Amino acid sequence: PKGISLHDTLSFCVDLSAVPSPQFVRQIVNSNPHNNSKAKIDDYKEQVASCRRTALDLVLEYEAAPYLALEDYLYNLPPLLPRYYSIASSPYTIETKQSLLLTYRPVRYMTSQGHMREGVCTSFMNHLTDGSTIVGQIRHNPGFRLPEDPQVPIAMIAGGCGVAPIRSMLEERLVMVQRHEKTAQDYGKSILFLGFRDPDDVAYRELIQDCLSAGSLGEAYVSTDASPVTAQQ
Repeated sequence: PKGISLHDTLSFCVDLSAVPSPQFVRQIVNSNPHNNSKAKIDDYKEQVASCRRTALDLVLEYEAAPYLALEDYLYNLPPLLPRYYSIASSPYTIETKQSLLLTYRPVRYMTSQGHMREGVCTSFMNHLTDGSTIVGQIRHNPGFRLPEDPQVPIAMIAGGCGVAPIRSMLEERLVMVQRHEKTAQDYGKSILFLGFRDPDDVAYRELIQDCLSAGSLGEAYVSTDASPVTAQQ
């Protein structure tokens, strides 16, 4: 891109967390003529791809910065691609709440090289404050929605953050009952299965209970790694 600063280019245009290509790895490793003592990369998959070493990791390790042109570095970095998240709120609530709900969990992990990594988009969203602006767009998925006929039985199954689109469906059915546009008797049999790693991760208990109480959801079962499947009454 032209007309923007280097800081903005590195922040918003290229993916610094991406694993470099084998060709770029060779260029970095061989760029410093005085670095013969460093171990060479003989197995790209094992030494780079599997442990997710970045181009910057290699530049620092092989002291290649003085010998690698910034243009080459930027040219070999892949563009920063959009991250997609399922909307976790029903379109029936947009007019009243003037908002969209997203469900995410901040990604943090330690690489085999001992470097702490954070998810690009989740760490960005985790540092947002009231009034912050994000750039996004809505992509419609006409194949993933509730049946037009409410009497059609449905089973909803999700794990972790995969609960997001399920939440939007639960909210839609509940709102229809609360607005008296539907009754519990209008809905066919429905059952919900949710799985989470940790009990503290279990999300939307209150919404699930409201749906069960209103009759917009028939049965709900929630499990974690630490506990067996339990029915939510």
